[in-house]
Amino acid sequence: MSTGILTVSDTLDVHPFPVDGQNAFETENVPSSDQDDAIRARLADEGRQEEKRRRLSAFFERDTPAWNPQDHPDIDAAGGAAAWVKKMRREADRASLRRSRRSRP
Repeated sequence: MSTGILTVSDTLDVHPFPVDGQNAFETENVPSSDQDDAIRARLADEGRQEEKRRRLSAFFERDTPAWNPQDHPDIDAAGGAAAWVKKMRREADRASLRRSRRSRP
């Protein structure tokens, strides 16, 4: 049963996909070591993407929520998330205004 994951041991069975009507790995003056490096890089990239997909899938399938209000008492103390965001924006606006006043000649 195939899992859809391409591994290094599968590279002997891989048929390069066409790019603009040409074989993606057949180029005229490219040494085979560069072709091997290109294949390894592509496989490594596919592996990273698969690992990212699996982590995201596991995140969505878990039973516990991603946000736990008990972990953020500072937001509740500020009167809730909306009030906390307003406060943070107000502070950022004030800091920006102070910076702009200092930069004027």
